[in-house]
Amino acid sequence: MDSVTHNVVQCLVEATPELVKAKMASAQPTPSILATLGTSPQETAMLSVIARRPLLAGFLAAGSPAVFALRSFEYARTIEDLHERNFSKPAFFIRLDPIIVVLEYLAAAASIGNIAELCYRLGGQVLTAIFTGNEYTFFLWAFLGFVIHGFGALALYLRTKVTTLRRDYEGGHIYRRCVNAAFNQFKPMAQETQLRVVILEESLLFFAIYWFTNALTVCHIVYGTILFSGVLFIALDDAVVVIVRLMASVIMCRVVLTYELANLRRVVEGIERKTSVEDADATANNGEVEMQDYNER
Repeated sequence: MDSVTHNVVQCLVEATPELVKAKMASAQPTPSILATLGTSPQETAMLSVIARRPLLAGFLAAGSPAVFALRSFEYARTIEDLHERNFSKPAFFIRLDPIIVVLEYLAAAASIGNIAELCYRLGGQVLTAIFTGNEYTFFLWAFLGFVIHGFGALALYLRTKVTTLRRDYEGGHIYRRCVNAAFNQFKPMAQETQLRVVILEESLLFFAIYWFTNALTVCHIVYGTILFSGVLFIALDDAVVVIVRLMASVIMCRVVLTYELANLRRVVEGIERKTSVEDADATANNGEVEMQDYNER
């Protein structure tokens, strides 16, 4: 905070009655509470990597800056939960899936617009005790949440391998693969081919990216708490509006993500783990078969 701004803020604080100060202290938004409602990087990663919907996952990550952190050993458990097929929809509801896909993108775009406009207003009209004079601080808080989801998707990509029952979906010319990938962004999950997920063995690169994602999530929550707790001269009704708008975007993106993950459970045919021991056994068996063929010749 520069000296001129510091003197003005100090003068305003000294002239403010104690009752008004108490009301301002109780009107601080709490990003740590929003984090409990937010989506985790592992959940958006499953939508991006396993469901192959990175566009929708990116929209949901940008529209919900609050990030929820999972425990380190719950990562594989989250993937294995996709095999639980306890979600059923009526037949008429399945026919509405193309419309629901459009509504999902509209809801995610509305959440992004809401967060962007709110960060713009807070940066230009609100004083903070620590970051006064920097209008980009609230945009930085929202952008860091998007980066965390990106690292979560990268970690899941290193840990899993997704295959389908249709070979033409995976092979073919690069132009055809790009067209299929673009079409899949707007394809209802009910029309998706059956998927098989293989959980690969944990590598050193996976551990590095995963722990960095967890550390970045904690830093994001701490940064948001410091940023919003230092907001000055904000009335209770204004703070309520900020909290309601943040919660609206977070809950809207959470509902869309929960619905998509529930649909993803219906198309996951099976989940299996792959270890280095199994690879060694498979290699040895292949070697024995080749040796037998050679001896027969």
